Amino acid sequence: PKKVDREKNQINGYAVITRGEALGHGAWVDESFLSSLVDQADQVGKLKSRFTHPGLSSDAMGSFLGKTSALSIDGDVVRG
Repeated sequence: PKKVDREKNQINGYAVITRGEALGHGAWVDESFLSSLVDQADQVGKLKSRFTHPGLSSDAMGSFLGKTSALSIDGDVVRG
């Protein structure tokens, strides 16, 4: 991450998604997908963040982690 703000309990600039193969999904994340994600996130405001996809496991790793905002494209990566 680019910056950890312990006072606000925030991690700024972490990788949300990277261009390339979406492993386990049989899909490819391209520049258009990255742009669409950032545009849609701007409309919604904050997005839920999770450790994994809900329902994939019965442990707590699929539960709520936090909220992601201020998404931006940094090369091949969307950061939040």
